[in-house]
Amino acid sequence: MVCYYQHTTKEIRLVLKYKIVLIGSGNLATSLGVKLFESAQQVVQVYSKTLENAKGLAKKLHCNYTNSLNEIDTSADIYIIGIKDDKIHEVSIALKQFLKPDKIIAHTSGVNSPNLIDDYFINRSLFYPLQSFSKIKTLLWDEIPIFLEGSTYATKLLTEVAHGLSNQVLEMNDQIRTHLHLASVFANNFSNFNLLIAERILAKSKMPFTVIQSLMKETIDKAFALGSKSAQTGPAKRGDNLTIEKHIRLLVTEFPEYRSLYKKYSQIIQKEFKHENPGTDSTS
Repeated sequence: MVCYYQHTTKEIRLVLKYKIVLIGSGNLATSLGVKLFESAQQVVQVYSKTLENAKGLAKKLHCNYTNSLNEIDTSADIYIIGIKDDKIHEVSIALKQFLKPDKIIAHTSGVNSPNLIDDYFINRSLFYPLQSFSKIKTLLWDEIPIFLEGSTYATKLLTEVAHGLSNQVLEMNDQIRTHLHLASVFANNFSNFNLLIAERILAKSKMPFTVIQSLMKETIDKAFALGSKSAQTGPAKRGDNLTIEKHIRLLVTEFPEYRSLYKKYSQIIQKEFKHENPGTDSTS
């Protein structure tokens, strides 16, 4: 472990440098690994069950790699498991054959507590960056919230690592976890699927998906500037049932699979803003 100083726009802070083994080579593991390398943390090894994937990421991080857990570097301070949720426990069981029980083992699943890791490890922990990751897109890690949970010792070290990556380092617990993930599904997964629907509707009239790009950027900016309720617009919010009925007729004809979704959205929005449009009935 060594010390170094990190310069930010607001401060100069002391960050401790740890030896880290990265277990995984997918979207999250790749983005996290690159950022750890850029922040001067010492990623000493990448493990992936696919040798070529391990080799590809290790090349970016200038470190060793393996596709065999029995070759895992046992000298590291922190082991970050960035793989599919249903494989985390299995991998942690395998790791206990080679690592001491006081090693810091952290997984990156925001849905699961540190208890997903085998209880052989006394410093099991959570290191969860709240973002949708891609291998091909560079992200502004300073803006990505990182949630931590685990033993006192593990949290202390992971907090030091996290502060080298992001300006937002937050505590996780069971209540936060369930609400945070549900909120993220609504905000990210469902919103993205709505964009897929919009893309298909636009394609029907031979319009490019990009025509709504500026609109969507403004929608997001305004929601966070004003609050999503204040930023809400559209026919359901206005109580414009004539427009709603026109849309539903089009959906019935060309996109029947989305009709019930459109109606449910409209009903919920009309109910939310009914006080602004007294006398307006919900979508029938």
